[in-house]
Amino acid sequence: MPSPVSISEARRDLRRQLLQARRAVDDTQRDQLRQSSERLARQHVWLRRASRVAAYLSLPSEAPTDRLLDTLYGLGKQVFLPRVVGRRMYFVPYVPGARMQAHRLGMTQPHGPRLTALQLLDVVILPLVGFDRLGNRMGLGGGFYDRCFSSRLRSSHWPRPRLIGLAFEAQAVDRLPVEPHDVPLDAVITEQGITPFRRSR
Repeated sequence: MPSPVSISEARRDLRRQLLQARRAVDDTQRDQLRQSSERLARQHVWLRRASRVAAYLSLPSEAPTDRLLDTLYGLGKQVFLPRVVGRRMYFVPYVPGARMQAHRLGMTQPHGPRLTALQLLDVVILPLVGFDRLGNRMGLGGGFYDRCFSSRLRSSHWPRPRLIGLAFEAQAVDRLPVEPHDVPLDAVITEQGITPFRRSR
């Protein structure tokens, strides 16, 4: 079994490679992902039936969420965005045009009342650095989403929210080095469509 040190080193090296691959994605692929996510917001059963959906405001190198957010809001969904306070992450309501606050980590985030329970969300769209074909996700390393949804790892029955990554195909690998605290995805959306995963590690 690989040691914790070797797993950490492998993840660090792989994260660097995947960040480079994400930055290298061209405008055509970005537009394809915008179209794919917008289409799935209208057509895929998980998103079509969802009433409350959380997503994120994408940074320049991340999978874009601009059209996805507009589509979800236009479809009458209650849309939420993450707000980071210290080492914790919460979700607050999103309204287009609302005032945003700059965060030291580089993103902007909304003001507003916190969602009282994660189970009130039907779907969460997550950013990521990389993913594998088993549904494992690699983030930037801050652990905010893993901490937020850590109870999923202790539950044999997790009805909602569905956790869906948003990424480019260039961010896919066959197998990620996984740590015990990593929370897996239910599916990933790329420019090629949506891929669901079985809930196993």
